[in-house]
Amino acid sequence: VMRIITIIAVIKLFCLNYYLSISINKIHTTKTDDQIITILDQNFGYDTTIIEVIGTEINGTIPSQIGYLSNLEILDIRSNLLLIGTIPSEIGKLTSMTYLNFDDNQFLSGPIPSEIGNINSLTYLQIYYNQIDGTLPSQLAYLANLSSLSIFNNYISGTIATQFGLLSNLESLNFVETQLSGTIPSEIGFLSLLTSLQLYSNKLLSGSIPTEIGKLNSLSEIVFDSNSLGGTLPQQLIHLTRLYYLSISENLISGTIPTNFGLFPSLFYLWMDNNRFVGTLPPQMMQLTKLFYLYISDNEFSGTIPSNIGQLTNLLGLSFANNHFSGVFPSQIAQLSNLYNFEVQSTNLMLKNDSYAPIICYQITNCLYSSISLDLCPKCYETPSPTPSETGSETPSETPSETTTGTTT
Repeated sequence: VMRIITIIAVIKLFCLNYYLSISINKIHTTKTDDQIITILDQNFGYDTTIIEVIGTEINGTIPSQIGYLSNLEILDIRSNLLLIGTIPSEIGKLTSMTYLNFDDNQFLSGPIPSEIGNINSLTYLQIYYNQIDGTLPSQLAYLANLSSLSIFNNYISGTIATQFGLLSNLESLNFVETQLSGTIPSEIGFLSLLTSLQLYSNKLLSGSIPTEIGKLNSLSEIVFDSNSLGGTLPQQLIHLTRLYYLSISENLISGTIPTNFGLFPSLFYLWMDNNRFVGTLPPQMMQLTKLFYLYISDNEFSGTIPSNIGQLTNLLGLSFANNHFSGVFPSQIAQLSNLYNFEVQSTNLMLKNDSYAPIICYQITNCLYSSISLDLCPKCYETPSPTPSETGSETPSETPSETTTGTTT
């Protein structure tokens, strides 16, 4: 009976001496597994260095015999929607491997083998969109040459071990949409080559942002969205002179914004919405003249908007929504000519009846439940505006976190 081929059969049927690549194929065989393994032993050639199995309809498991390929350097198995089973522990025998990728094999399950920690030559490890579970093996911290580690959209649990601070060559660390819990270890501050740190959508990840992150002078992006992080914002982050992307939305971070936050020389994106920040916006913050997006909605900010906000002429998106701001909009907001998304709903900000009012009104995207006079801005409700609880209506469905809150891959 014809059946969809296993990976071992694919290795036989499509083997080149050093390189095997199978992409978007439907391949069948009548071989039994024992016959396939015999063919592999007799004919395959263990000098093969690259195997790619991408976008196939291969039905079966990754065979343990893959551990025979001692010279393998690249193993790329992704987008094989019928692949089942687990990652065999024998992969830990492939000590020449530098690149290991298991992306988008939706039925690949089981734990990450701790034996992967034996592959000292590994520089790239990526496991995306599978059903991988179990705890995050601390043995991955033995991969001294690793430059990129990404585990995305799996069911990995446990904590981020302090030993991960030993990965001195790591440039990119991404744990996203997992069941990881505990805190971010301060030992991350030892990863001096790190440029990208993405720990988001890990609802059980708690504790404070370690101050030691401020030592990572090469860091260009921090994405900590949708966790349960608390504490205050470390002032030490200001030492990250190459940081261009900072997103800490949807956490439990409190306190005030440090006044030195206006000193980031390269920051383009700042997302702080849906936290517990209090106090006023420091005028120094308006020195972030490269900003494209500034989202601080859904906090407990109060006071007035700094008048020097007009310096942020590159802004494309700005949200003050759902805070306790008061006073009038600074006329300098009219200078933000690139602004296309401006949200001020559920604040006490008002428009001053002057020549700038029509310009500012035109810029505003969403001002529901605000204090802005309907005469000055026809988009807005008259004061006082009813609250959702008073009217029985729901809160507007679109929020910054749903429409424009930023995350990278």
